[in-house]
Amino acid sequence: MQIQNAFYAGVQGFQKASDGVTQASANIAKESAGNTPANAPSTVENLVSLVENENLAAANAKSIQAGSDMLGTILDITV
Repeated sequence: MQIQNAFYAGVQGFQKASDGVTQASANIAKESAGNTPANAPSTVENLVSLVENENLAAANAKSIQAGSDMLGTILDITV
């Protein structure tokens, strides 16, 4: 596995999680304001989405940390 791939995948996944949190939060805000379209997800679905995206962000943060640790180890070995 290449270190750049670990960083790239982690950052990309973290951004996806951030986008998911933003969307779910916006949906909840719209619903509480009474501006909910007929086909919009329910509050429960949005809350589940928030938890899913929180877990996704945590997993991707660990991926980024693993890539950082590998790079640190490689630098320690080569120096």
